Parts: sequence; structure tokens; C-alpha cells
Amino acid sequence: MRVYDQAIGRRYHQKVELTRGSNKMQILIIDSHAVVRLGVKQTLGEALGSCEFGEAHDGLGALGLALRRTWDLVVLAIELDGRSGLEVLTELKRASPKRRVLVFTGHAKIHYAMRALKAGADGYVTKDSALEELVIGVRRVLAGGRYVSSALAGEMALDLSRAASDPSTKNFPTAN
Repeated sequence: MRVYDQAIGRRYHQKVELTRGSNKMQILIIDSHAVVRLGVKQTLGEALGSCEFGEAHDGLGALGLALRRTWDLVVLAIELDGRSGLEVLTELKRASPKRRVLVFTGHAKIHYAMRALKAGADGYVTKDSALEELVIGVRRVLAGGRYVSSALAGEMALDLSRAASDPSTKNFPTAN
């Protein structure tokens, strides 16, 4: 798969075709809010080009749908009915460790990001981020990399810096 990542300064709506062979990119969006799923579909469809989307609104349905098909990317919320997004993430990674998962959530606290990354998330973008940041995160994850929202990345770096300079801290990162 060949992925073209645009520079951060470019507008997110410039189309860049992401395909695997002659097939469309397969993206599963799991969020309890229909308006969020629609917005993510529109944003990624405009930015990435040829995509096929699946949707799930709760944890139980999400897990079944995610495991029945091979998805290039799963965009996953943390708060879901029936089962938490972190539980779904853990199950997805257990079933298929190479599956690409980007957590897209309203939780902008370090400890949520750390828990998601430790559970196997390939990326973590907060819903208060600019649309461009969601697209950049998706591209980075699809390319095999990892991504954390810029605001959270800065906070995580500060937290790590504080932990590293505190001699009483043995096991950092310290976000709980």
C-alpha cells in the first residue's frame, strides 16, 4: 500500500487516493453518535478519495463487524454502549495484532491516551482537534506509523520530562 502524507500546512480536503491494489480503502467507524460517524465519513472521503466505510454504534456490534471483515483502519471512540471502546480495542488487537486502530475521542486527558496506546491503539486524536489533524493522524496510521494529537503530545512530553527529572520516579510515564 502506498500512502502519500501531505504536509501539515496543506488543507485537509485535497484528495489523495489511498488504495490497496485496485480495491477501495476499507475504513470502519465506531462511534455512538450518528452525526460524528457522518462527519468522519465525509471528512475522510473528501481527503482520502476512494474509500468504503462501515459503521457501528455500540461496542457489541462493533466487535462483531470488525472481526467479520478485514478493515484497513478502524476509527474507534472510547465511550460506547454495551462495551467500552478500550475493551473493543483490546479484543481487536488480540484477534489481529496488525490491525490499524485510531482512537477518536472526546477524552483529552493524558491518562486516557496512555491507556489506549498501551492497549494497542496506533493513534489517538481528540474530537476537539482540527479536521486536518484527524486526516493527518489517519494517514500516519495507515502508513504504519503512530500518531497522537499535537496538544496531547505536548502534554505527554511535559509529563515524561517531569517524571524523568524526578529521582523518586522509577517507572515513567506516570500518567494514571
